[in-house]
Amino acid sequence: MSNLIEELKKLVESKETYPYLKFGAKFALDIEESDYTPNDILHKAGLSSSYQAEINKGISIYNYLNCT
Repeated sequence: MSNLIEELKKLVESKETYPYLKFGAKFALDIEESDYTPNDILHKAGLSSSYQAEINKGISIYNYLNCT
């Protein structure tokens, strides 16, 4: 999980637009295969749980585009 936390922090610090959505789409499989929820990852990264919906949207986009 530490890898996911580091990647999330990098995206947030990069000041890119929609970092939480991008994180969810990019790491959807890693998140789904882990024992952790997006909220768990946000909490461990010291970020607000209010961004959980954005990560979930990214995961949904990934699943839609890959028909999984």
